Amino acid sequence: MDSNINMPLETDVECTYETIKEVSRTHLKSDKKRMMQLYRLDALIIFFSLLLLMIGGDKKFAITFLIIGVIWLPIFFLIRSSLIKKSYKTNIALQDATIHYTFYDENFEISTPSTLSKMNYEAIYSTIEDDKYILLLPSSKQYFAIDKRNCSEELINFLHQKMEEIKARNSKR
Repeated sequence: MDSNINMPLETDVECTYETIKEVSRTHLKSDKKRMMQLYRLDALIIFFSLLLLMIGGDKKFAITFLIIGVIWLPIFFLIRSSLIKKSYKTNIALQDATIHYTFYDENFEISTPSTLSKMNYEAIYSTIEDDKYILLLPSSKQYFAIDKRNCSEELINFLHQKMEEIKARNSKR
């Protein structure tokens, strides 16, 4: 590890509904393969229903699938949005709380007003980064979100080093 880094490095994340929405969007966008499959399936449903309409097949069947093809993606995103809202509202301990991260060489601490826990970097199997957040994933459904806008340049560089270590470790498997 770089000996010029002053340990520990710290940052805070405000756990608001807007933050949860942004982080969830970051996590969803990272799964490009699954999203492309959804879009392709939707395009196929619309294409085949239009084809059935032009050929003159069963009109009720074709119109039903055309309607499904047109509305199912917006419904998917509405359901996803409502699940995010429900998750936020039911997790009272984190509503509008500040999550404090403290990063050390071997692990990091996550503290909230009601909990304190440690996580070793070896437990992180993947990472996701966009222009606002870095997500550390111990599983495919769980992540720790770090708001890059609240991080020092030193912390971002440290996290990039850790992300490279995680990527290198996973490529050996």
